[in-house]
Amino acid sequence: MGLDYSFDLYVARAALHPLLKTVAAQAEPYGDEHTIVVFDDGDTLTMPFTSPSDATLFTSGQTIMASPPGLQLNTSIRFPADEYLLAYQPAEAVHGSQVSIGIIYLTTWDRPNLLPGCVSVSFTAATTSMSRLFVVSPSVRGFFIDLARHVGAYLCILDVEDDGFITLYAPQPNPILEQVGRLRPTA
Repeated sequence: MGLDYSFDLYVARAALHPLLKTVAAQAEPYGDEHTIVVFDDGDTLTMPFTSPSDATLFTSGQTIMASPPGLQLNTSIRFPADEYLLAYQPAEAVHGSQVSIGIIYLTTWDRPNLLPGCVSVSFTAATTSMSRLFVVSPSVRGFFIDLARHVGAYLCILDVEDDGFITLYAPQPNPILEQVGRLRPTA
């Protein structure tokens, strides 16, 4: 297997809806493909992405619950152009000052061991070359840092697998970092 780096945002459950709404606003739609996401309060959001099903990895028209774990979407996101994005994508993926990157796999997980009501939202690269792009592109990093700030995330990291993770956003005081410190064994 190749590299599959991810941007991981740790947010309060209430921040999941605005986070997904912001991601949908930056989407690169593919035809009329969509997934309807249903939130705990019954509100719905039509996302311009496919989601995996038992039959296939890319299924359009499904209705799925937002409650983690289990929300999975196949996203394509527009990022502000930078030299790395322009070198990575063919010309047809460039739209003015934006460059589309996809597929980025979006997955949610419950993280009550870190903080009650905490959810992680993972944006995972589909390929090794996209993983490398995640590391070098200031535009891609900036998008996820801005997203974390916008939704009041507890933490945003770039998970680089065996090399650990890079903390991109961690406002202070930080209840997750405090909890992780309590969970670590002392010497």
